[in-house]
Amino acid sequence: MYPDLTLPPEPIITRWGTWLSAVLYYSNNFEKIRNVVLNLDPEATIAIKKTVELIDSKNLQNNLAFISTNFGFLVDTISKLETSKMPLTESLEIVDNAIKQLERVPGEIGVLTNSKLKNVLEKNTGFNTVMSIRDILLNKTPNNKYSEIEYTPKEIMCMKYAPVTSVDVERSFSRYKAMLRPNHRHFTFENFKLYVVSNCFPHEDYDESE
Repeated sequence: MYPDLTLPPEPIITRWGTWLSAVLYYSNNFEKIRNVVLNLDPEATIAIKKTVELIDSKNLQNNLAFISTNFGFLVDTISKLETSKMPLTESLEIVDNAIKQLERVPGEIGVLTNSKLKNVLEKNTGFNTVMSIRDILLNKTPNNKYSEIEYTPKEIMCMKYAPVTSVDVERSFSRYKAMLRPNHRHFTFENFKLYVVSNCFPHEDYDESE
């Protein structure tokens, strides 16, 4: 019926961005998907029957609209934060913008969302630390707050590209898994060192001045 309609994205339980991507997909293509579903025989299977009942639910349509409007921006936010080698100042600017947008979510859902966000950030003491480091890098920290950072100037300088997500760590696991697969039994130590460098630092630009 709709040859130009792509297949729906498959949400992954542990990746919230994929759930929001699915919501945006169904919101943008709701009428097309509804027409396809309503052309199916509801008596063919229980799954089709339940889908037909669900697709006509006004509550479903309202929820799709609400989530897309108020939380759809998080898909792009998550994608940006997954970028490698993003400066800490840029990463936290993205986080700040996301927090401001979430604070504008109306109703009971907005209250619950912001309460959850506040609790998560309060428990994450490291987040306050990187925020303070960000302020130092931007020269926005009052003089009386410099003593709160237990890092040397050199250590703070090294935080310029500190990641605020665990994506790079997960990527490193994938690289190590590839390097240590069973068919690499004849690796010499010297070759393995070169292999590690080429896989873990593929985009490093060597600068003699550093």
